[in-house]
Amino acid sequence: MLSQSYTFQLKYEIVEGLVTSGRLLDIKASVLICVTSIGKVILYSPQNANPSFLNINREIKALQCNGNILIMASENILIAHDVQNNFDLYFKEIMDGISVIQSGVHGKKGKSLTFIGGNCNIQGFDVDGEEEYWNVASDDVSCLDIFENSYIIIGSNDNTLRVYEYEEILYQISLPSVCISVNGIILNNLVHCAYGLQNGQVGLYRQQIEIWSDKADKNQIFKIIRYEQDYLVVARQNGSIELRNIYKGTILQKIQEDQISGLLIDDIRGIGSKQIIIVTKSGTVKGFVVNKEEEQNKNIQDQIEQLQKQKSELSQQIFAYQQQSQLHIVPPQTQITIGLRLKAQNKFLEIKLELSEPNTFICQVILFSDALFKEGQTHNIIPSQTVYIPLQIKENIQFQLTARVYATQNQYSNVYQVYEVTTNVPKFAKFIYSPNEFNIQSYVEAKINDRIPRYIKWIDQCFIIDDKHNYLQKYENSLEFKFNCQNIMNGVQLQLYFNQPQGLCQIRCDDIQTCADVIQDLSNFLQLTDLQTRCSFPNEMQNFKDILKIVEQQSQNKVQINAEVAESINVVKSLIVKAEDSRLINDIGNMKKLYSNIMVQNKAIQSELIKKNQNTDILITNLKSVNSMISKGSELRVGQSKTQITNLCRNAIKKKNFVSLIDIIQEGHEI
Repeated sequence: MLSQSYTFQLKYEIVEGLVTSGRLLDIKASVLICVTSIGKVILYSPQNANPSFLNINREIKALQCNGNILIMASENILIAHDVQNNFDLYFKEIMDGISVIQSGVHGKKGKSLTFIGGNCNIQGFDVDGEEEYWNVASDDVSCLDIFENSYIIIGSNDNTLRVYEYEEILYQISLPSVCISVNGIILNNLVHCAYGLQNGQVGLYRQQIEIWSDKADKNQIFKIIRYEQDYLVVARQNGSIELRNIYKGTILQKIQEDQISGLLIDDIRGIGSKQIIIVTKSGTVKGFVVNKEEEQNKNIQDQIEQLQKQKSELSQQIFAYQQQSQLHIVPPQTQITIGLRLKAQNKFLEIKLELSEPNTFICQVILFSDALFKEGQTHNIIPSQTVYIPLQIKENIQFQLTARVYATQNQYSNVYQVYEVTTNVPKFAKFIYSPNEFNIQSYVEAKINDRIPRYIKWIDQCFIIDDKHNYLQKYENSLEFKFNCQNIMNGVQLQLYFNQPQGLCQIRCDDIQTCADVIQDLSNFLQLTDLQTRCSFPNEMQNFKDILKIVEQQSQNKVQINAEVAESINVVKSLIVKAEDSRLINDIGNMKKLYSNIMVQNKAIQSELIKKNQNTDILITNLKSVNSMISKGSELRVGQSKTQITNLCRNAIKKKNFVSLIDIIQEGHEI
């Protein structure tokens, strides 16, 4: 159990999230680093009587230590500061913005890198400020973690968690909410991801398999962190601290603190063992360790309480069954079935629920799905033996849907039999089969040597087709196969064409994201480790070309504005010197004239800075669109070919060769 080992007061209000620690000074203990509400950086070590301060003339958004270097980030500036020698190692402008930073050893060379997550991308810099890593994300990065020298986990604002090994993506996990904090762990030689979400849910994945999750507490996660081998420490925005068993997720202890600004695992006392360190907003610092003897006693007590709880639940169930047999709510042989059907005219997917026995009624349904709802979605319906419930799906995702059905034999009764049924909704459930021919200009094609029955089996799993078996079985022995379908929600047409003798797989669709989803899902089904493709998206690329022109123009504007501001500042400096000379010789008239000119120049500088901020906002927005398109382009490939696209695009951006991005995305290489 958690046992407090020390506490002290910093006497300053600490900004939430701006707390870290590291071996910055030449002492045995780590130094606690915090940012105060007045913008100062505190460097505190209990071995020193008084803390030291750093004055940074910028609003700090993120804080991290990389070895003995302090890394600080503003909205788009990255600063590396050598605290021991008190000088800046590098000062870099990051045009894609900075949302999170994390440091760690990464890469085959074992370099210590600082990773930053920004607008749809991740960058890694070494201690000299040289870029060593670059990759794209599906949306703005909300959290990241580096572990075991080769793995990176990224959470993004589109509720997605991605696991990379070096530049190659290993797993992608869809979550019900934005991931706020993530920890990568290797257990039994397998990658595990412990996560905490904005909606309060915490859990653990082994690769893409969910081991456990807990969404009982709705308070937003502040941070999660692993302690020793067996524990997960969870901090919430309301000041709640939970000590959990990392393998099962069970809460071993829960304590309440003030609003939390920082949660760390480190040794700031220099005793040779790390503690759980909590820093509150008011500046209170507390250190905790786990008392294993108390934990064993608590585990025994918890097991007894759990058995008593199970006994009580079983007793209640026996009583309920006895009552049910007397009330005859529904016939005991009644079964419930669940199915899916597409309703094209109403533009939604329907859930069909049906009771097997006549004169039975479904009165209420609650739907549960982490992918669609934060809570269960309740549907009060006209009592009927068969009901249809509309379901809106925004993205191409495969998920599990559970329906809790309240049934009765008397539609006016207030006593119900409760059923729970579950179904899997396929990834492309929004697409309905169409017998019509499509004329689609955009396409992506690849060489895949596989049989038509394998493609048909994949379509059978991923799409919903009325009377599907009669349609698909006709092509079991064919050498080519074409499948047309349409998104019932936005009308996007999709055509899949497979030619077995030529080894050709062609996907036609005007939406590049849909094509990327098809490529990734098909490759996963066929267990392809590498796939090169070529594509053509005239409309998408025309829009992309317009964005690239804006980026190029705004980049030129930025250089011009910076030059004008620098020139105006030099003029102001010169005028100030002249005005001061006039004051010393008592030439008051000329001094007033010079200071009047200084005011004019100052207003001009302010105007230029406003233009610079507006230009920067436009540039960042369009750079985000560029990174998003690179991400979609890379998703059209698999394995090494996917990594190659990302690297080629990054090199083109570095060289400011924006035009070549279109060729790289469509052809897979520079032309």
